[in-house]
Amino acid sequence: MLCYLELRNLNTAVQVIFDENSLGIVTIRYFQADDGGAYATIGVQESSTGSFMQYAANTANAVPVGSESTISPTLTLIFNSKTNTFTKTP
Repeated sequence: MLCYLELRNLNTAVQVIFDENSLGIVTIRYFQADDGGAYATIGVQESSTGSFMQYAANTANAVPVGSESTISPTLTLIFNSKTNTFTKTP
């Protein structure tokens, strides 16, 4: 699934992957983020009141900008709720 979000007249293309064979693992791939994440909270949360892991909040350049023609992710985040850790590439 690839989602395109338009907020504040900015475009974001993001893919969120939930793997049935890897419970507790969530992968988020960013392809385009016009504002570089300056107005975003990026992370995962168990429930509205549960534990969470946060990569960034309102942080300029947290996500490489990319473009509409970007076919490879500019940023990939893999969250592991079992170990309460995340990794990022590049």
